[in-house]
Amino acid sequence: MTRTQQQRLRRRRQRRQSLFLALGCSLVLGLVFLVFSLTSGRYPGGGEEFPAVETEGATAEAPAEAFQQAPEPGDLSLDLGLGGDLALSSSSSAALQAAGNVSPWEGIRSFLAGHDLNVVSLESPLCRGGSPNPDQPSTCLRGDISNAASMAAAGVSAVCVANDHAMDYGYQGLEETLNLLRGEKVGVCGAGPDRQAAGQPLVLKSPRGAELALLSFNDVGPGSYAAGEDTPGVNAVTSLEEMSEAVSNAAGEVPYVVVFVHWGGEREKEITSRQREVAYACARAGADLVVGCHPRSPQGIEVIEGATVIYSLGSLIGLEGESRAAGLLASCRFQDGTLRSVELFPVRQKGGGLELLQGEEARGVLEELVGASPDVNLRVSSGYGSARLELGR
Repeated sequence: MTRTQQQRLRRRRQRRQSLFLALGCSLVLGLVFLVFSLTSGRYPGGGEEFPAVETEGATAEAPAEAFQQAPEPGDLSLDLGLGGDLALSSSSSAALQAAGNVSPWEGIRSFLAGHDLNVVSLESPLCRGGSPNPDQPSTCLRGDISNAASMAAAGVSAVCVANDHAMDYGYQGLEETLNLLRGEKVGVCGAGPDRQAAGQPLVLKSPRGAELALLSFNDVGPGSYAAGEDTPGVNAVTSLEEMSEAVSNAAGEVPYVVVFVHWGGEREKEITSRQREVAYACARAGADLVVGCHPRSPQGIEVIEGATVIYSLGSLIGLEGESRAAGLLASCRFQDGTLRSVELFPVRQKGGGLELLQGEEARGVLEELVGASPDVNLRVSSGYGSARLELGR
């Protein structure tokens, strides 16, 4: 067993001990509540018993339970939903309006509702201010500010913004974006007024109390977009040693660690040696899951020293005129201090919105993903709607 594997095993044992301690406390509190309920029998201070309330005519949009496992009492597991790049622009807003849709999230709302937390990669700033950045060699992106509210309403918990477009309208545009999202209670990771702030992990907590540390890094694009010691910008991979230290510090504090990295070649399906180099650094530092964005199309999956690496989820919403290659949504189950399973669902942009693929169309996307992931046991479901990767027990 290597030193890295020993360290990961030690961390997992420590996580399990913490989880068992929390479980014990939950059981004690549950017993106290049970005794109180049996002895009181009535609402304290009310004098009247609380009647049961019935609702009629309630309808469900879709069975969110299809994406989520039922928790047990005291369970500190966590269900995490993930999506790829959102390249929001005026053209995507126009397409949405032309299709008569009010939100791009309608087609995947049941997927989002089936998770404790949902995280996506937001490429474009959401702002009105700022000027196009002359350092951007491609298209400067800017999304409508209304997207912040629609993300929050749909159930997006946080966005990763360390990428090659976050500073397309300068720090004025980025700062407006950060303030707007935080005002809607959407967490933001990967950018800030200086390097230290940009590199801070975002700690998310599930309703059951399980904590997850989210880190966001950028490894492509204009060097001027990177935050400096006293200058604003995104969290860039300046060195693998510093990146590893940040991941290791998070792994020492929080049971589950997820790292988003904007990397690789745009519109490339092949995984680069640089992507693998960065992935290995994250895995050895203690990440449970590494998620890649930027290539636009899905890329393969590997397990490196116990860490699962999804090299690219592809795009959720891309630029007008780009080929509408299907992307992926990932449903991740964390339990007992480790990542237990990952299920991938093909998704495609349609009329400015999103829809989950089914049948033969989904099968083609998933079989290509299986072919690009030869070293993992990724199985396509009998209905072709998803592919599942079972991990350590």
